[in-house]
Amino acid sequence: MVHERVVIERLLNRKRVDITPLNYLKRCKRQMWIHGLIFLSAITAIILQFGVTFISLGVSAGLLFGLAIIFLYFLKSTKSVAVKGDTLILNSFNKGSCVTSLRSIKNVHTHSFLGIQWTRVNYKLDGVTRSAFFINRSWAVVSTPEQLLKKAIQLSKKKKKANHKPGPVSL
Repeated sequence: MVHERVVIERLLNRKRVDITPLNYLKRCKRQMWIHGLIFLSAITAIILQFGVTFISLGVSAGLLFGLAIIFLYFLKSTKSVAVKGDTLILNSFNKGSCVTSLRSIKNVHTHSFLGIQWTRVNYKLDGVTRSAFFINRSWAVVSTPEQLLKKAIQLSKKKKKANHKPGPVSL
């Protein structure tokens, strides 16, 4: 693919490659608000349909609790991801930017379902294993984020080996 070659050239030239779109976190916030409104309208519909009973209040409380757990999980673990040179740049909702080496990545897993790719990246930073989670549309990206990150790690290791080879020094 032509686009894949461009991405590999950008990696080789140590330029920034965005794995998630530039406005990814804004889109995620918007989607969270939309899903929150849908959940709240479902809770309102349940209470209006069945009246205020213990069962309807219990179902509504369960939905509200589930919504809160899902929102907190997404706020904590959803990050936008970019690669520049040998570094992985992660931006999150609340903590700002986090920069780490590509070689600190332990696992990258991508799962696809109905044209949506869920990717989880486990990396080690400051002695603590952390994880990042992001979602892409499969038709909007050149290759899977897993393949892209593994290729970036591979290129980073090749460059590191090439830079530290002993050899003759000439003046």
